[in-house]
Amino acid sequence: MEVLIRARNCTLPESVRDLAERKIGKLSRFLDRVERVELEVASEPTRASGERFVVQVTLHANGTLIRSQERASTIPLAVNTAVDKLQNQLTRFKERLHTQGKGKGSPLRAAATEESEEDQSVEAAATEQPGGLITRVKRFPMKPMDVDEAVQQMELLGHAFFLFLDSDSGLASLLYRRSDGTYGLIQPDLA
Repeated sequence: MEVLIRARNCTLPESVRDLAERKIGKLSRFLDRVERVELEVASEPTRASGERFVVQVTLHANGTLIRSQERASTIPLAVNTAVDKLQNQLTRFKERLHTQGKGKGSPLRAAATEESEEDQSVEAAATEQPGGLITRVKRFPMKPMDVDEAVQQMELLGHAFFLFLDSDSGLASLLYRRSDGTYGLIQPDLA
């Protein structure tokens, strides 16, 4: 498992790097095929001193992304809470897969149970645009998946929407969370 630790607008003491690597190393007991874990620590000027440091942890496991983000007054506290939150997400998701009996084709289940023949890491290439309304562009590979798998991916990422390639229609579809907690699906009509 590759561990990438980055700091933005702050410096990380060696003790914090050791803490992060130790806590991240424990994630391998949840999933066998964790390829890469990225931990980014940023310092942001805020009025609330309790939310000065932001830690974002992204786990890449056999094509599945799982992310957590936490804010705290100190870097070690933010690292601890972000990694603990990620562990809780993994535990809940694996329990849900086990109790529902779903997810045979799920990349997370594959990451938890079988070994992949080749390294299939998902690269998200983000580029900053110089001015204008669009401030960030993300590019990512889209593999075909069904709606249930798209819902699982969206929940793991913690996003309110998820763009995916529908395996049934072969078209790009947008899944979104509605205000009442249900999901909506936007599909193109090519008529």
